[in-house]
Amino acid sequence: MCERWAVLAAVKWRGGMILLNVDRKAQMPVFMQIAGQLRQLMESGSLKVGAQLPATRALAQALGVNRTTVCEAYQELWALGYIESRAGSYTRVRERGRIAGPQGRAGSAGGRRRRAPAGTSTSA
Repeated sequence: MCERWAVLAAVKWRGGMILLNVDRKAQMPVFMQIAGQLRQLMESGSLKVGAQLPATRALAQALGVNRTTVCEAYQELWALGYIESRAGSYTRVRERGRIAGPQGRAGSAGGRRRRAPAGTSTSA
């Protein structure tokens, strides 16, 4: 059996088609390569919110990798908040909220003093 080191696969499924590249000789683990490429597709808008991702078995077969490898990639994306899935259902791209910068911190008074509750005195 001939071992493939690098695979460029066009993966087609009900939700669309994506192009992924897996290099077994790269220092980065294969599941991270898959997760990274899917994340880039989501961030660029190629995979839109609500889009279905391919089933783990179908993606594994297309890339010539073990299904566990694809499951690890999906688990990484789930942990980062990029996807959501339910048992017996397709995995979908989820909407991600923006992370607040220094000006938008929760609980920040924005440099203003808070008022004392009515009926209390602030003098000693």
